[in-house]
Amino acid sequence: MFSTIEILIGIAVLSVLAECIYSLYKKDGVYSVRGTVGNMLHGVFLNIISTKTSVAYFGFFFVLYSFLGYSHRGFDLFSFFTCLFFVDFFYYVFHRLHHSLSLLWVLHSVHHSDNKFNMSTYSRASLVQHIYMNVPMIPAVLVGFNPIIILYVSYVLFLYQLYCHSQYVRLPNILEKVLITPHTHSIHHDQEMLHQNSNFGAMFSIWDRFLGTYTPEIDTFKPGIKGYHQDNFIKMETDPIAQHIQHFFSPPRF
Repeated sequence: MFSTIEILIGIAVLSVLAECIYSLYKKDGVYSVRGTVGNMLHGVFLNIISTKTSVAYFGFFFVLYSFLGYSHRGFDLFSFFTCLFFVDFFYYVFHRLHHSLSLLWVLHSVHHSDNKFNMSTYSRASLVQHIYMNVPMIPAVLVGFNPIIILYVSYVLFLYQLYCHSQYVRLPNILEKVLITPHTHSIHHDQEMLHQNSNFGAMFSIWDRFLGTYTPEIDTFKPGIKGYHQDNFIKMETDPIAQHIQHFFSPPRF
């Protein structure tokens, strides 16, 4: 029998391969072989790290949940959707901080460095950042959500964010009133800083709308970071750190 996480990883890999083959067949430039290989190699290390850290985090969540004296209620849909809503808000805050604080941006910029935008881009994420990716779920434990429900929420957000990186998946425009869609998330990956500083939610767009960071449409779309491109799966991880250190120690200009 396969575990839930193994099934999710299998779905993710098959989805990326199917989309990549479709793109190469269409010759539309959405995928590049070198970039996809770099992203998938990065994903291998991310899966190793996430599996280990998730076990540690959710072990801690169960201990904390019991320590706080919460009763171990079973799974129910109301608690699930309430938890999903709650966690998504803290993901919004967490994500926005990674665009606001320079040290966090050094890590998060790895994800934005892909000059293509497709489902393999989801795998291009800082190995260091992935160590603490479960932090936005801690408040959910503190207010009394069962860690089992939080675990299922994390699975749903994983798959939802994966498909939000597709240029082929389309959702009805009316859903953008409430949800982050592949269209609105692609705007977040545009090279313009103004566009990158918008559409931070994982699933819901309401936080961006209420807090003034929502961008519904742009004239042109060019993913990546201006003046930078890297498909080597090691250098895409180390380049931002090296550039930050170089900038930190560079002499001031008068």
